[in-house]
Amino acid sequence: MTYEYDPRALGGGLFDRLRRKRRPLLTGRGVPNRSTGRRLDIQGTVTTRRGTPVTGRVWVHQGGSRVAFVNIISGRYTIYDLGRGSYRLVVEADHADATPRSVSVGLTPITVNFVTDDSGAGPGGSEHGWAPTLMTLVGGEEAPPDVSSGSRLVAQGTATTMRGTPAVGHIDVYQSDRLIGRSMLVSGRYTIYDLPRGDYRLTMRANDTVQARSVTIGHSAIVINFVAR
Repeated sequence: MTYEYDPRALGGGLFDRLRRKRRPLLTGRGVPNRSTGRRLDIQGTVTTRRGTPVTGRVWVHQGGSRVAFVNIISGRYTIYDLGRGSYRLVVEADHADATPRSVSVGLTPITVNFVTDDSGAGPGGSEHGWAPTLMTLVGGEEAPPDVSSGSRLVAQGTATTMRGTPAVGHIDVYQSDRLIGRSMLVSGRYTIYDLPRGDYRLTMRANDTVQARSVTIGHSAIVINFVAR
């Protein structure tokens, strides 16, 4: 946790009292800086496609709210003390927001590297200049594409324990035994977008449980629920 105080915003006596209490640094939006701490949860790099380090921030979202941020320094960032659970990371750099991506924090640190388009045409996407690509490295392998957001919802559902509590993990999407996408569980829920019509296999990997379901994607979104240990 980082601590910082602005004496210009506080009266002298009040400022001294707050300084002694060592309150955590908050941005103007009331979100704590998690770039240091006791337990590393997420780390990674943010560079352009040419390998140039990017400066800015990584915002951490959970349940639709911003819960933390970290600064990107020389193209690198670290996030500490989030706790186990599902989160969404958003890179904010060069006056543009990256497409949110979902991650699951467990017992060991994960590495999430962002590569941005450096065409400089502006925010929003490849046509507008800033189209980030997320690579999640697990054991040296690149993770499949994130299918948890898009323009057409094709599948959604829940993954809970037998006690009804939200499971922590992700849903993998297979077609003809080939891994083609992944949707992280957020508060025990998942969404899958923009798959063409056809047959697929959804595999839940959560709470030390692996469970597969064969599904057919058609014109309307389907609902598939999973139960983990």
